[in-house]
Amino acid sequence: MTQQLKITSCYMSVMEEFLYVLLGIQVVVLGLQIVILYRLILLLKKKEVSFPHDIVIKSIIEDFSSKLTTRDEKIAELMVRLEVLEERLKTSFVKPPTLKTSVDESEVVKVGKRAISTDVTTKILEFLSEKSLTSREIQRMINKSREHTARLLKSLYDQGLVDRDSSKKPFRYIITEKGREILSHMLS
Repeated sequence: MTQQLKITSCYMSVMEEFLYVLLGIQVVVLGLQIVILYRLILLLKKKEVSFPHDIVIKSIIEDFSSKLTTRDEKIAELMVRLEVLEERLKTSFVKPPTLKTSVDESEVVKVGKRAISTDVTTKILEFLSEKSLTSREIQRMINKSREHTARLLKSLYDQGLVDRDSSKKPFRYIITEKGREILSHMLS
């Protein structure tokens, strides 16, 4: 989906640039036509041609006007196409699936005022009951992101279930007596 979005976005950018280039070309062509018309009028005045100037000028102006009208119609058509593509792009976004945010009551243990999920917390507390670990080691063991692991460890630390040795970096986490009690409650 993101690849299709990138292609559509790239296509729209190219279309916008094409419209600006087309508009620039029209301006240049119109300027050249005006210069040619001016020089033609000067030439006709110098040679004193016997046919009426008004007829020539009117025919040139009509020709330029019809070309300009045609180009304006093409630009308007391209603008409509661009708007249609933009609308398609807006409606083509797929809403992300909703994530399960509720936790089964059997998976929750209350510690003080806070409730903690037992599945990952149990694993972390079991690992820490064997030996002290760094957050990176715990992350690898529970197979979660660095940020998720850091939030879990901070929550456990704030609740007094784990302690951290901050004398060296990276911090090493150890389970507290309160953590051991909760772990034994979870496992029973």
